[in-house]
Amino acid sequence: MAFCRLSGAECRKPCPRTPAPLPPLPHTPPSSLVARLNQRFALGRPSDAIEEAGLLVHQFDRTTGQGETPWAPLLPATHVSCSVFNARVPHLYSPSAAGFVLAPQHARIRCLYSTDGGTTGTPDGCGRRARCTPRKWWMCNWPYPAKLRKMLEAHAAHNCRGWNEVIVSRADWLRSLPSLLEAVFFMKGKSEPHARRVHAAVTRHLGRNSLPLLSFDQANRSQPFRRVAVRPINQSRRARRFERQVRRGRPS
Repeated sequence: MAFCRLSGAECRKPCPRTPAPLPPLPHTPPSSLVARLNQRFALGRPSDAIEEAGLLVHQFDRTTGQGETPWAPLLPATHVSCSVFNARVPHLYSPSAAGFVLAPQHARIRCLYSTDGGTTGTPDGCGRRARCTPRKWWMCNWPYPAKLRKMLEAHAAHNCRGWNEVIVSRADWLRSLPSLLEAVFFMKGKSEPHARRVHAAVTRHLGRNSLPLLSFDQANRSQPFRRVAVRPINQSRRARRFERQVRRGRPS
């Protein structure tokens, strides 16, 4: 039941039984956000503390990254699908889509899947699935935060060349903005124009002028994120009017 976008031969390789040990977590994190993200990615490991597990991200799909409010999931979506990934399990749902790096302390997670949960079109992403156990880790979900470590261990042991799924409700996502967004990222060499459009919209309408735009190099397991320069964008009269409406709480 694992999901893998690599070649058939790569997908059929068994996951390592005993991962290489990681160095201890540092007591003092780096000062810059990009350095902190790279460190969390490189040192991510199974843990019940999501800050130690790696990075929490959402890639744009049919419900996000669209229109003039790309940060807001489109209706009728009831939830947002995210993933936790790190240098040991670096694979995401899409090899090309841009997305958001999320601030884990602001993410209100509802449930977890060790594989793709197949939650598209489900009422809330969690309610119609059985609970997982160490022996039954597929077609089921794990409660958060009690079983985060168990989910990550099952992912690394059985689905290391695929991705996991982390569910945040649409309502909780919207309530957590704009603090939920830590960065906009794009896969190196792919989706950069889309990421730039989303980044421009977020900085204009949500007031996140310091939000970084990052390139992610999946082949670089130690420092995959790199900050890229943001080009100034001239706002049209329509865009300025929309910005004023958003600030007043009346988007058209």
